[in-house]
Amino acid sequence: MRGLALYPKRMKWVEIFLMGSDLNRVVDHLHESRLFQIVDMESQREISPDSELLDMKNRIDKVIELLSPLEDGKKGLISAFLEERVEGMVIPQHDLRTHAWSWLKDAEREVTPLKNDLGGLDEDINYLRDIKERLVQLTGLDIDLDTISSFKIVRSRIGTTRRFAELKEALKHTGADLDGSLLDKKEGLHSVRILFSSSNSKEVENVLRGRLFTEVNLDIPRLRAFLVRTTGKGSDLGLPIISLIRRMEDIQDELEGRRDRVLEKGAELAPRLLPSTRSWKEAVEIEIEKNRARGTFKRTRYTSSISGWVEKDRLGEMRDLLSHQTQGRYHLGSRDPTPEEVEENMVPTKLRNGRFASLFEPLTLTFSVPKYNEIDPSLWISVPFVLFFGLMLGDAGYGLLILLPSLYIYIKGKRSQTLRSIGALGVLMGLATTISGIWMGAFFGDLIPRLIYNTPGEPLYELTLLGYAMPYDTLKDPMVLFQISLWLGLAQLDLGILLLGYDRLKKKNIWGFFKGSVSWILIEIGAVIFIGALLVGWWELDTPLLIIGTSTLVSGTLLMAFEGGLMFLFDIEGLLGDWISYTRILALGLSTFGLAMAFNIVGEMLVDITPYLIPVVFILLFVLHIFNLLLQTLGAAVHSIRLQFVEFFGRFYEGGGELFDPFGREREFTRYSGESGSGGAVR
Repeated sequence: MRGLALYPKRMKWVEIFLMGSDLNRVVDHLHESRLFQIVDMESQREISPDSELLDMKNRIDKVIELLSPLEDGKKGLISAFLEERVEGMVIPQHDLRTHAWSWLKDAEREVTPLKNDLGGLDEDINYLRDIKERLVQLTGLDIDLDTISSFKIVRSRIGTTRRFAELKEALKHTGADLDGSLLDKKEGLHSVRILFSSSNSKEVENVLRGRLFTEVNLDIPRLRAFLVRTTGKGSDLGLPIISLIRRMEDIQDELEGRRDRVLEKGAELAPRLLPSTRSWKEAVEIEIEKNRARGTFKRTRYTSSISGWVEKDRLGEMRDLLSHQTQGRYHLGSRDPTPEEVEENMVPTKLRNGRFASLFEPLTLTFSVPKYNEIDPSLWISVPFVLFFGLMLGDAGYGLLILLPSLYIYIKGKRSQTLRSIGALGVLMGLATTISGIWMGAFFGDLIPRLIYNTPGEPLYELTLLGYAMPYDTLKDPMVLFQISLWLGLAQLDLGILLLGYDRLKKKNIWGFFKGSVSWILIEIGAVIFIGALLVGWWELDTPLLIIGTSTLVSGTLLMAFEGGLMFLFDIEGLLGDWISYTRILALGLSTFGLAMAFNIVGEMLVDITPYLIPVVFILLFVLHIFNLLLQTLGAAVHSIRLQFVEFFGRFYEGGGELFDPFGREREFTRYSGESGSGGAVR
């Protein structure tokens, strides 16, 4: 593998000069090719947005907002992704605005009646719900709204109070008539009606302005008009409150039935209009992007210039594009990034991993984007992440529950590359978990030996492979997995140290290589010599070993002191802490099997009570094992990621870069016709 493959793609800074008459064609094809990140725009220039295109986009958004909820609601998120991709619609580029307006007016002509009907019905239904909530507060009163609204001389107020006795006392000297009914005995809530003459209204209003009374405002004239409009008569206001509420419920049921019928018509309209609506939305958004770019390039009267970054291995592709679209009327200058641009993190990062390592790019990017001149760790966390996850979960039954659905998603997920990648990652994690579970003899814990074979404590199977007795019992001999965890941790930490050393050598930082990498290697050699002799008993500490061990420890420590100064002891302590952290692999592995076994023991106890509980035990164990699967999968994923982010990345990786963001976008609903039109004229 070439050293460069460890790093993101190499970039070139380019400056393009072309005739103003060629600008539209070049912009169109640069947008489709997505090979160029434009960064040198005239940022100080005020660019007014294209109001016509923005208005068009807003109106298209409203059509989508109306029709999207009316699509087939039976499709799930995954099933929608698993559908075959529909070939995108070809949008005419020539005179795009005229075509878009023509289509939009036809679409709005069809959806406007639907919008108006739904809007009116929703408003009426919401109004009814609000009125019912208000009327419920008056259910204890022997009144009707028609009578109350007919009062001329006598005034009335209706509402609620939680301090009925105080309100009654306060109104005693005002001449008002108070009638009340208890609604909620616990809270002391009463519905009340207050009648009083105009002559003493001022005194009554003063009392009611306090906290003793909450008025229920019904706006009876509006309610009467609503009833006349929806039922053809307003006489229902003469009904008692309870009867009026029931009448309101009948009207609401009728309106909701009408709304359902309108929605059925909309559901027929949605599949016919939405595909083209989304296509036109995408086309207009693309035109807005192009128009914004055109308006910000450097310009003279006859020429335009564009500057930015392009991938080094696609520079020839850019030359071909410019040559074809301008008939050779262009100038393209290019250069490598300057040391200052690299140092100041001005060069964008374009990852270049293969199919396998790209599955783990989201993990790397979750932590931070690699800098342009920094090693991309995506490949180096791939195997450790999957391996650690499998050992932590370590159950063949749980592994199959991850593997099989993931395999189905991977095979069927043709529409979404993201979903397909998730499926592939799930296959790897499920496979690692299944293999680990077979090695540990775990299939939903000890479900088969305990509940099917009725031999609790016995292994799932017995096999000797290359002299090694399988399965390995984590509960009886946890030290094996403990040692494996430490060896795996040491291997990954050393990999990080080697990557740091390689990076420094590549950047010709020889002294940094010795301080940052050789120092650790020397210390590890000395530590292994002394620990192997004094603690483990692997060998005798004779004079040659004593000299080698002492010299490597001393020289490594001195080199580290140059790297970290007086804090080098904390660096050593930090490495030991990172190493011990890998024992979480054992902890989570024991947790998964132990909890699964506890669930199986509960099931065994219930079956021992009576065989009739077997169906109940089956359902119970199904629920409990699914719970354990979700809980332990989350734990294994989080802790495996943590080992990469904290322990491994801490050896060599910093991040902080900016992803390469090429001008353009991936089309989802449209296809480029290859022509350039006037739809994107700069305004």
